[in-house]
Order: sequence, then C-alpha cells, then structure tokens
Amino acid sequence: MRAHLLAVLTTPVAVWRRTTTNDPGGGPIDTWSKVHDYKCLYYGNAGQERQTVNNIVVTITDFTFTFPIDADINQQDHLVADGRTFNVERVGGATDGIWIGLLVGANGIA
Repeated sequence: MRAHLLAVLTTPVAVWRRTTTNDPGGGPIDTWSKVHDYKCLYYGNAGQERQTVNNIVVTITDFTFTFPIDADINQQDHLVADGRTFNVERVGGATDGIWIGLLVGANGIA
C-alpha cells in the first residue's frame, strides 16, 4: 500500500541544512550542505498581499509539502524544488486514515 501512495510523490526535492562554525576570529560562519534528496508533493496555499514602503504590493504565499513520514526535515532547512528555494517554517505529521505523511510548511525565498 505504501508503494502505491508513494507514487503520488513525484517532485524531486533537495534538502539543505545549515551548520554554524566559528572562524579563526571567533565569529560565526554559516555553511549550507545538501543532506537529502526526496520525492514530494507540494502546492501553494492562499497568498497574503502586503504593501511595502515604496507602495509596491507583494504577494506572499505559503506552501505545503508532503513527504514520506520518515523524511529527515527540520525547521529552518531549505528545500529546493523546481528551481525555487523554500525555507521550512514548520514540520508535523498528519494522517487521513490511510496515509501518514510528513507535512512541511514553507515560504518561498528565491
């Protein structure tokens, strides 16, 4: 059954994770490394319009990603899918009675 359900997860996604080390002067250095490749299903949720200082209206859209339940994804990881980069805002499990998946909420950053 799991194999059939995994068939709907068709979009390849790279998971990038930040590690922080200290430079020789003691300051922090952030390094991003690719830690996993998964297949997922993702879609955009309703956007929110915001007006900037320069009277430019920007639409900010949240995205929901569905991964296999055993996917290793943490808050603040970056997801790269379809040439776009997303910042993971929240991670939680969900079930609809048949399928148990890892739901990830993310915002587009690039």
